[in-house]
Amino acid sequence: MTTLQKKYRSWLIILLLITLIFVVRAAWLSVTHATPASNNPVEGDSALITVSTISTQLSMQAKVLEFAGLVVAREQIPVYADLAQGRVVQILAEVGQMVKAGQPLALIDSTLLNIQKNQQQASQQHAAEVVKQQEAMLEEAKAQFDQANSEKTRADAIADTGLLSLEAIEQRDTAAKVALAHVKTAQNNLNIALSDASLAQGQIAENNLRLHQATITAPVAGQIISRTAQIGLLLGQNGDPLFSMIKDHELEVEFEASSNELAELKIGMALKINSLSNSSINTGIVGKIRLLAPAVNSQSQYGKVRVSLNKEQSATQGLVLNQPVHISLHLTPKKAIYLPESALLIEGNTNMVFTVKSSAKNAGLAIGKVKRLTVTIGERSNGLVEITSGIAIGEYVVDRYTAYLRDGETVRMAAR
Repeated sequence: MTTLQKKYRSWLIILLLITLIFVVRAAWLSVTHATPASNNPVEGDSALITVSTISTQLSMQAKVLEFAGLVVAREQIPVYADLAQGRVVQILAEVGQMVKAGQPLALIDSTLLNIQKNQQQASQQHAAEVVKQQEAMLEEAKAQFDQANSEKTRADAIADTGLLSLEAIEQRDTAAKVALAHVKTAQNNLNIALSDASLAQGQIAENNLRLHQATITAPVAGQIISRTAQIGLLLGQNGDPLFSMIKDHELEVEFEASSNELAELKIGMALKINSLSNSSINTGIVGKIRLLAPAVNSQSQYGKVRVSLNKEQSATQGLVLNQPVHISLHLTPKKAIYLPESALLIEGNTNMVFTVKSSAKNAGLAIGKVKRLTVTIGERSNGLVEITSGIAIGEYVVDRYTAYLRDGETVRMAAR
């Protein structure tokens, strides 16, 4: 055997001895650690999840509802022209101006209306003269009838005496009938003349009304917020209101609330309103709920709420139409069990929590098994949720990572 072969054999023996030592040590460690594990399966297991817990207690939580809304007009009045035709010739009021009820806002060209009025006044005067003529003719016809009727009466009285011939009596009877017919004709002519006079008077009244309508006036007192009227505008070409007004300059706040939030709101409740457009403005305005939507939108499940404002206060605080605002409502605190929303495990329509009870210790931390409980929840506010049933006071509830837990799983409980 050569020297090289001897060295190779020596290294091979050393390598086999080292391998044998490692195998024996591994077997010993396996036996040593397996024996206590049969008595306590938790002890020494470094893979356990460490969870933080919260003790369930009754507490008072202040509830604040917050909304985003807009400043709106309590009643917005559109101002249209009553005339179907015409051209705007003068503007008498501008956007932002406060006006009184009946104050002129714009003028419509009334040249044609004035011409028509002059013609109608001439027609009225002519009709009045015709009425006078027909009245005179009626009086004359009545006088002639009275005379003819008197002669007929006398003729009838002496008809039996033979003093008048039968022909003379018949002539007087005919004359009375003709005179009566003339009276009726004159009466009819007078009635026609009176109708013509009344028609002329009605036409003048209509024209006067149209002349009055040629002046566009404010229907109510308030502030003008928009104007489409401009000089030269033809009324027939514009379907929009010539002006829009805020009646009595009364502003309100409008916002939308969910169906659950609407259940908390009542008419007359006070809300605090602050500006959103300028965060440095703290208006301190307190409004009161005036209207609540009787139903929510079928798709969004939100309903509109109107909040009335003090007119003087909103004006001094500089609130303007369409301004975004922040609304807050402080509700009466309620005593109940509250847990962080992170403690909930939600599966479909079921809400659950995990409770845990200490049964051993490992490295100074309590160890126990989690239990999944189904709970009923109530109100949510400020990241907390009310637990109305399903859990008792004094339980320890896992407050996070609930989605990673299984019912009956062993966990470490972080120090409290």
